[in-house]
Amino acid sequence: MIKSGIKFSKQILTIVFLFLVGTQILQAKIHTKKKNPEIGVLINVIDHDYENITDQQLNKIRKIGYKTIELGAYTKSLSPRFMITYSKLKFKTMGCGSSLYDLQNSIDEWIRKAHQLNQEYIICYWPWLDGAEHITREQCEESARIMNEIGEKCFNAGIKFAFHNHALEFGKIDGEFIVDLLLKNTNPKYVSFELDIYHMLKSGNDPIPFMENNASRITILHLFAMDNKSKYPLVGEGMNDFDRIINTGLNIGVDYLILEGNDLEDPMRFVEESYPVLKKFVR
Repeated sequence: MIKSGIKFSKQILTIVFLFLVGTQILQAKIHTKKKNPEIGVLINVIDHDYENITDQQLNKIRKIGYKTIELGAYTKSLSPRFMITYSKLKFKTMGCGSSLYDLQNSIDEWIRKAHQLNQEYIICYWPWLDGAEHITREQCEESARIMNEIGEKCFNAGIKFAFHNHALEFGKIDGEFIVDLLLKNTNPKYVSFELDIYHMLKSGNDPIPFMENNASRITILHLFAMDNKSKYPLVGEGMNDFDRIINTGLNIGVDYLILEGNDLEDPMRFVEESYPVLKKFVR
């Protein structure tokens, strides 16, 4: 009887040990940066309504060389037709997400979607509960608190969480970037950052020192073109120091270089011709 009890206790200890080791491995996986970034495309480049994206366009994106897709902020279920083609082409879903308000109220549903798509990130594309017309320090602290809560839930579910910027996050409060206040008040264990280079440049600030100062937090770069004169721009057109920006991203160890764009004359041409521009940076 005693021997049976000892044997049973050993089995329990073994199970507990394996669980703890598995949890540590999962958490390490969540926070380990990739040695070489992946090139991806934000699917909204093609069309903001997924139902308008044809099977032929998805096939062409895959044929160009893109394996990774950021699905962006979608508010309705993806259609069976879209998902069948998407799955057949074996795209990797890097991430998708919504606003802070939406994620706060439905994070469990977003985690369920993330597991269904086997995606790596849930992304907060608007880290504010309102229109953010006059951002205060208190609002930054409140947003950071909510993002910490969301990020912890994601972390415990085996998913990474990041927030995205627009130009307004590079405004200042008492001489400090708003985005720095968000980063300072969020837990690096739970919250990382998707830096939109276009919007940062639009705010009139230099991305390189910011990237170097926040190397451990920035895991994704969003890349577009600044040249509004060109009918058919390429990624990086009109950006001073584009090569240095990308190389800085490589040096700090970003996980993804994601192509994005809006209001393009020919979105598929932009996606196709921008791929070799990004590919030259990745081994």
